[in-house]
Amino acid sequence: MLYLTPPTATSKTVTITGFTIPAGASFYIKWTYTGTGGSTNAQAIGIDNIVVTPAFDAPTVTSVSPNVANPGTTITITGTNFNTTAANNIVYFGATQATVSSASSTSLTVTSPVGATYARLSVLNTGISLTGFQQFAYLPKFDNSAYIAGILNFDAKV
Repeated sequence: MLYLTPPTATSKTVTITGFTIPAGASFYIKWTYTGTGGSTNAQAIGIDNIVVTPAFDAPTVTSVSPNVANPGTTITITGTNFNTTAANNIVYFGATQATVSSASSTSLTVTSPVGATYARLSVLNTGISLTGFQQFAYLPKFDNSAYIAGILNFDAKV
């Protein structure tokens, strides 16, 4: 129920919140004016510029595969409410941003970044400005197979 008191001929902006309109459903606006003494008088009303702003849900991260990987590894993030344009999803491994190479509403393909930390992964959908977080932390792995023993000499020079 919405009340504007007193009725005037000036323009009013009214915001109604707290209800849900299911997808594909219709809604109607009914205007009734009850005058002094309870009489119902005919009132002229002009309605234009009705704007319905849909409420969006934040991205959710349901799985990350693999959940332990070296930098440069391709990672698949599964969830919901991702932006279907890869550039409109910003993914962080801790505080380090990853590159998103492909996207659908339920899946992102990213490259594990150098500098990733043991932290929860986050996904920002820039189209709706909402962020979702992975439930468990991502564990970066580092490959030291290129290390050759003895190549570095830390002996003190005399």
